[in-house]
Amino acid sequence: AAAIGMPAFKVRKLVIAAVNGHAIGLGMTLAMQCDVRFFAREGKYGIVQVRRGVMGDAYSHWAMVRLVGLARAAEIILTGKTFKGDETERLGIASEVLPSAEVLPAALALARDTAIHAAPLSVAVSKKLLWELSELNPEQVEHKETELAYL
Repeated sequence: AAAIGMPAFKVRKLVIAAVNGHAIGLGMTLAMQCDVRFFAREGKYGIVQVRRGVMGDAYSHWAMVRLVGLARAAEIILTGKTFKGDETERLGIASEVLPSAEVLPAALALARDTAIHAAPLSVAVSKKLLWELSELNPEQVEHKETELAYL
């Protein structure tokens, strides 16, 4: 999705990252745009741009704060350190950490289950609300839920 100029969080369908190898820099920031993220235990991950004299891009600052909170986002983005798969769970990045051979099958199983059992419009409006939530106060969230329920 990002290759055509649309970040994954704007796609109306569930977007699942199956990261069964290393994801450093842009690869990691693209995974952060996804709704669900499966990571390989054996992989090496990080948003390392600050160690290269540049800053993270591809919505990395915006997405990371929403996914893991300010303190963890700062730990990840400002240090540029790399970490292994099990650490993605501790940091709150991974939906699930698995051996690399199980990452793609798990992602495909979730995609298949969602395609069969979830209503596309419900997924689309719920996803939109989830990604916008942190910018809204509780009353605005309630209003959006009501508004979107009657599309």
